Amino acid sequence: MKLKLSLRSPSLLLLALFLLLSTGCSLTHAGNSDSIPASSTIGNISTPHGKLIFAVDLIRHGDRNPLMEIPTAPHTWQGGLEELTKKGIDQEFALGKQLSNRYITQSNLLPDHYLPETMEARSTGLNRTIMSANSALMGLYFGTGPLSISGCPIIPTHNRPRTQEDLLFPDNDFNFNFHDLFQSVITSSQQWQEKEQSLKGNFERWSKATGVPITQLYDLKNLGDTLFIYQLNKIPMPPLLSKEDTTTIINAGLWATCFVFQNKTVGQAAAANLLQEINNSFQNATQPTQPLRYRLYCGHDSTLLVLMTALGATTPLTTIPPYASDLNLELFDEGNGTYTVQVTLNNQPVILNCSGKNTCTLDQLKSLSDSASAQLKKIQALQAQALETH
Repeated sequence: MKLKLSLRSPSLLLLALFLLLSTGCSLTHAGNSDSIPASSTIGNISTPHGKLIFAVDLIRHGDRNPLMEIPTAPHTWQGGLEELTKKGIDQEFALGKQLSNRYITQSNLLPDHYLPETMEARSTGLNRTIMSANSALMGLYFGTGPLSISGCPIIPTHNRPRTQEDLLFPDNDFNFNFHDLFQSVITSSQQWQEKEQSLKGNFERWSKATGVPITQLYDLKNLGDTLFIYQLNKIPMPPLLSKEDTTTIINAGLWATCFVFQNKTVGQAAAANLLQEINNSFQNATQPTQPLRYRLYCGHDSTLLVLMTALGATTPLTTIPPYASDLNLELFDEGNGTYTVQVTLNNQPVILNCSGKNTCTLDQLKSLSDSASAQLKKIQALQAQALETH
């Protein structure tokens, strides 16, 4: 009898992952092409000399299937649209092994065996992020502790329905009306209008070539992502779409994503609650009785982009963070009541505007968090006022 599992059933996610890893939970490390990618945010690393007392990793999900179909070039995706691939699981497991070396072997931040009071994990409520977080946690504590099956640790990943997600979905409408903010801040900007105008003459032709309705620049975001995945997997493109068209659409989609989520207003508002939770965790970590030492968040490229924006990264990314990217924030106790926060993306320094380097003080982090929270409250008040007016 064949057992058919639907990965859209949350109760079966972990079971499905175990079945995939049923051969002793042995995950092979991928080659160079699948290694954790370097960041384009480069600067001089400022290395703290104190003791690591708290760490946060915001990771992007691993390699996945596209979010949408291309009607003129249909393809059957194993597992279905939007789902994590075996390659994506390998990427996150490899990242988890890196985290294990960093936090258990090198710094002793975490104990040798999983203890619930020392760490928390949260993801968005999508299969690909839940499974990515689980895969990273398996790498972090692989082969340790009594709470495991064939060496795979059982570590919970918390999540909320998208309609209630307040931390990890930047384009959600839970904290504020994203569509209204997008219209007022992004589409009204000169850069956006010029970019859209330069491509607008192709929209009708591209719509016919792909079968995907294209009426505005933002429509190229998911289409470009899908074409990129077609390229990555060497799948034939729509016959009427030239190589030049494909490259143009992919690049336009990347540009749109970076432009939207690296906008200061959007970035601060969308990342305000997440940055506040990180700041609160760091503030609490300065108390000697605090057992919590680590938080793992798993989100999306947009999640990493808005948090970097809210942190005041001085070098905007020219492309989205690759699959299994890791935005890392660490808190060091330098002694005498001095605490230093270090920020890296894929082990490369993220230079912060508040300090001119990839470190800042705990007070500076609080100031960044307060500024983002103020921006969110301002937008919420303006949108509430607009609703009352209408």
